[in-house]
Amino acid sequence: MERTFLSVGLFWVLIFATAAYGQQSKAAGSAEWDKLVEAAKKEGKVTVSIPASAEMRKQLEEQFIKRYGIEVETITARGSSAVRRMADEFKAGVRYFDLHIGGSSSITSGMLDEGILDPIEPWLVLPEVKDPKQWWGGHLWVDNAKRFVYVFQAYLSEVIWYNTDLVKPNEIRSYDNFLNPKWKGKIGYLDPRTPGAGDSTWAFMWQVKGEDYLKNWWRRIYISAVINAC
Repeated sequence: MERTFLSVGLFWVLIFATAAYGQQSKAAGSAEWDKLVEAAKKEGKVTVSIPASAEMRKQLEEQFIKRYGIEVETITARGSSAVRRMADEFKAGVRYFDLHIGGSSSITSGMLDEGILDPIEPWLVLPEVKDPKQWWGGHLWVDNAKRFVYVFQAYLSEVIWYNTDLVKPNEIRSYDNFLNPKWKGKIGYLDPRTPGAGDSTWAFMWQVKGEDYLKNWWRRIYISAVINAC
C-alpha cells in the first residue's frame, strides 16, 4: 500500500470515528473498508507522528493493535519540526510517515501551503463517517476551502511542567506568579514565533493577560531556544 499523507491519515480518522461510537464496519461500504484494513495488515505497521504525550502514545499503540492487529510506531516531536520533516521528505519522494496528529497551525503553514495535501472527503469510506451527524459538532474543517485539514480530535496540549526539586506547587497559583523575580532566568518556553504549542499558548496569554504582561514575562524566560530544539 503506497504511503501518502492522506490515505492512511484518513484511515486513522475513520478508526477514531468508529471507535468513538462502538460501531463495527459491517454495513454498506464494509467491503471497501475491509479491503483497506487488510492492505494495512499486509504492510504490517503504521508510522504516526504525535505530540509529546506519554499517555497518548500508550493509548494509540495499545488500542490500535488490539482492535486491528496492526503495529503502530509512534514518533514524538514538536508539530512544526515534524511537519517540516514530512514536507521535505515528500518533496524528495520519501513516504516514511503514514499520519501526523498535531496542531492546525503547523499543518496549515507546513503542509497545506506547500501543496502536498489531497482533498479528504473522497477517502471517507464508512457511511457513518461520511455522515456529519455522527460527529460531535459535525464535520469540522480548518482550511477555508473545507477540503484539506480535518479536525477529528480535541486534544489539550501539555504545555506547563515544573521541577519538583525547585518549585512547590503552591508557589505557582496564577500567571502573575511567573513575574516573581525569583523565577527570572529559570523559565523555559516553546518559541511562539513558530507554529505549535508555543504560539497557541502565547495567543491565549495575550488574550487573558495583555501585551504588557507578556513583555514583562518574556524578560524572565531562559533557554527558550534550547527548549524549542528538544
